[in-house]
Amino acid sequence: YIQKPWQNELLLRNISDGIEKTSLKRQNKQLEKKIKAQNSQLKELNNNLEQMVEKRTLQIRKVLKQLEEVNEREKHEHRATFEILYNFINANPYLDGMQAQNIAATSKQIAEQLGLDKQHIDMAEMAGYLAQIGLLAMEPELYKKPTRELTENQKKIFYTHPSTAQLMLMPATHLHDVSEAIYYQFEHYNGSGTPKGLKGKEIPITAMILAVARDFWQAIAHITVQDNSRYESALDQLRLYSGTHYHPKILDVLDSIKITCASDQKVGTMKIISAQDLKNGMVLGHALRSYDGILLLPKGHVFGAKSIAKLQQLEARKPNPFRIMIKN
Repeated sequence: YIQKPWQNELLLRNISDGIEKTSLKRQNKQLEKKIKAQNSQLKELNNNLEQMVEKRTLQIRKVLKQLEEVNEREKHEHRATFEILYNFINANPYLDGMQAQNIAATSKQIAEQLGLDKQHIDMAEMAGYLAQIGLLAMEPELYKKPTRELTENQKKIFYTHPSTAQLMLMPATHLHDVSEAIYYQFEHYNGSGTPKGLKGKEIPITAMILAVARDFWQAIAHITVQDNSRYESALDQLRLYSGTHYHPKILDVLDSIKITCASDQKVGTMKIISAQDLKNGMVLGHALRSYDGILLLPKGHVFGAKSIAKLQQLEARKPNPFRIMIKN
C-alpha cells in the first residue's frame, strides 16, 4: 500500500521492486522445480550406475571363471598330450619306458633341489619322460643296442634324434619349452657338445638337468651289481666329466638327493596292463585298437565281465599281449 499523495519516483521504484521480487520468486520456484527434477534424474542415474556396476562385476566374474576353466582344460590337455607321447615310447619294444620314468623322476628332484619354479620343475620332468621321443622316427638298429657299439656314421645319425624330436613336437606349441630342453640335451658345459656348441649359462638349465639325469640312469643300466652301491658307481662315472660335460652344481645336487627308482609301469594318471590283468570297474585311458588298427573300445570305457572276457579271448589268439592304458 502507498499513501496519498505519492511521489511519482517513489511509486515507480516500488512498482519496479515489486515486479523484480515477483520475478525472482517465480525464478526461484522454477529453479527448485528444476533442481528437484535433476535430483530425481541423478538418483535414477545412481541407481542405474549401481546396477551397471553390479552387472559388470558379475560379467567380469563370469569371464574370470571361464578363463579359469579354460586354463584348467588346457592343463588337462597339456598333460594328456604328454601322456600320449610317453605311451608311444613305452609301447616301443626297443625303448625302456621304465628308464624314462627314472630319468623324469630324477630330473624333477634335481630341479626342485635347485629351487626352480614350478614351470621349470614340470618342464624338467616332462623332458625326462620324452627325451627319447625322436628315436621313434629312426630305425631300431640305431637305438636297440648301446651307443658305444654303433659305427661312427650311425652315431652321427643317432645324435640327431633331439632335432627330430623338436620337429615332432613343433605342432604342440604348449610343449615348446620341453622340446627345447630335449633339443639341447647333448650340449656340454664346456661348449664341446652338440648341436650348437653352447657353453655354460647359454645352455637351458632344464637341458643340463636332463643330461645329468639321463647319463646317470644310462650308467646304472650298464652296472651289473644290484645294490645301492651302483648309484655311487654311476655318480663316480659322471664326476669324471664335472665341469666339462656337466654343470658341477647339478652333479652336487644329484649327489645330495635320495635317488628314487620307478617301481611300476605307469605315468601321470595312466598305467599299462594286459587283458589278463583287467578288473571290473577299470576305466580305459585311451582308445584301444586291435593289432590291425581296428577300434575295439573307446576312451573312457568302464570294463565289465563281458568286455574283459572278450579282450582276453582276443589276446589269447595273438603272440603279444594287449597294452591297455588304464586310468589310476
